[in-house]
Amino acid sequence: MSILINHKSGENVSVSCFGEVLWDCFDSGKRLGGAPLNMCVRINSLGIKADMISAVGNDELGAELLGEITSKGVSCEYIAINSDKKTSTVEVTLDSGGSASYEIVADSAWDNIALTDELLSKVKSSDVFVFGSLIGRSETSLATLN
Repeated sequence: MSILINHKSGENVSVSCFGEVLWDCFDSGKRLGGAPLNMCVRINSLGIKADMISAVGNDELGAELLGEITSKGVSCEYIAINSDKKTSTVEVTLDSGGSASYEIVADSAWDNIALTDELLSKVKSSDVFVFGSLIGRSETSLATLN
């Protein structure tokens, strides 16, 4: 996880979180996941305005994910709906000691976050920019990050 800060003291802080939004799938069911999304949810829970920049598929899992994100108090304004890619899932396996291993499905919607003028404007106006290392696994989202 990387955080870039451009904040002047005494002002309200604006945070943009960029990267994966997904379902972590356990034997017991699915849970909201993705490090940047988890950070965004936590920042909002502290009363600091944070927006998530990502993408979900135009599918049932994507609609459920957007609903869950909204229920956590996070705006979905900057989460694109990609008709060509699926919403991301991660198969999580816990070993006998409780340590997790992850099987992350490749080429999902968040791997394909396209740069738009709206996203560029949002990030430029932010005091804090948070992104996770997984965003670098795809050319499209990495180019948008850069």
